[in-house]
Amino acid sequence: GLCELADFLVISHCVHMRKPDREIWQLMLDLAQVKASESVYVDDRVPFVQVAADIGFAAFPHVSLDATREGFRTLGLAT
Repeated sequence: GLCELADFLVISHCVHMRKPDREIWQLMLDLAQVKASESVYVDDRVPFVQVAADIGFAAFPHVSLDATREGFRTLGLAT
């Protein structure tokens, strides 16, 4: 169901890059042709969330389904 929630996904093991290297986020931005400020990053690993936030993404950690839904609601992306 994740693909139904996003316009674009980059999965690290599929592109042979590893987080927290910033190159994986830049690849996603380049492929999607968007700015970091137009993007959302969610991960269960807080250090990765911090790197994405430092780059300019709206970023928050996934700690539970309810919390992630609330994060999207806070961004105005869900009701």
